[in-house]
Amino acid sequence: MNLPHIILVIFVLALLIAFHEFGHFICAKSLGVPVKIFSIGFPLGSRPLLHFRWGETDVQLNPLPLGGFCAFMDDENHEKDENSEEQDSFAPGDKRFLKNRAIWERAIIISGGVVANMIVAYAILLGLVVGTGVPDFSASGGVFVGNVRADAPAFKAGIKSGDQIKAIDGKAILSVAAMQAAVKAGKEKPLKITVQRVNETLELTATPASNGTIGVEIQDVAKKRPVSGVGEALGQSWKDLLSMSAMLLAALWKLISGALPLNQVGGLVEVVHMGSKVSQTGFTQLMYFAALISIELAILNILPVPALDGGHLFLLSIEAIRGKPLTRAFEEKLHYAGFFVLMALGVLLIFKDVWGLTLGKG
Repeated sequence: MNLPHIILVIFVLALLIAFHEFGHFICAKSLGVPVKIFSIGFPLGSRPLLHFRWGETDVQLNPLPLGGFCAFMDDENHEKDENSEEQDSFAPGDKRFLKNRAIWERAIIISGGVVANMIVAYAILLGLVVGTGVPDFSASGGVFVGNVRADAPAFKAGIKSGDQIKAIDGKAILSVAAMQAAVKAGKEKPLKITVQRVNETLELTATPASNGTIGVEIQDVAKKRPVSGVGEALGQSWKDLLSMSAMLLAALWKLISGALPLNQVGGLVEVVHMGSKVSQTGFTQLMYFAALISIELAILNILPVPALDGGHLFLLSIEAIRGKPLTRAFEEKLHYAGFFVLMALGVLLIFKDVWGLTLGKG
């Protein structure tokens, strides 16, 4: 991995997380709820790297960049009575406390980070559409590899999902039809396949099966043309946002259903590793990567898991059904347990990623 690109990717990730926290912050401020601390990064020691006052808010920059939080007045104004549902020491009419706000107001503040990440992703995609154009499916720019079937000729040759087929036996491949014809014509004979993978060109050899296939899903890579107007730019960006979201949700469902093994899931190290590779291909691809990660942050945070925004929203829904909140002590234990599990999973994935990179699998 290239150190400058690693630093660049960490900066991008930290910026996306900062936008997430700013979503909470701006929603709270717009509803008149004071934010005591707005932190970019997590503390390491007793003092932040940098801090200043913004109204009633202490804005902090802390040493651990991949995280952040907003602290409200509630966080330092409650008693520790585990057996009482009335343990909060707030004046019931004091609207400065988040706990005294209506459920819908708290839901807006909790959802602010997820919404902010989706807005940032859309803004990035809109900028890319305006800057690079929209796909022109009337003209192909090559062949993109989707899924690669396990144990197929392509798999054995080392072709991977995400590769772009550039040539077969020295002849340029500009369309799916051209590739299918070339593979069928060379069935059961070794073919030299030129592949573009991130920023490197590879020469691989695959022998098509007797039916004239190598076991890959392929699609045309459309060339691009300038946008025709504001409407097309807004519409294409929206389509790209929905497409990326659907792809990430499908991957999440595969993980939950067991179709995607956990050993194929990457953690923070793998994200930085892949991001550093993508950033070496150019600014445009790095921005696509940033949009994808911003959407992923939104999706993961909205999951109904304790310690995540979705977990807080789930407890709000229980409060709405019960007509009263759960005890503060119970909620805190639930969120601490969720935080512990998430941290343990994160550490496990980091060790897995480092082990894989050490063995040269990254």
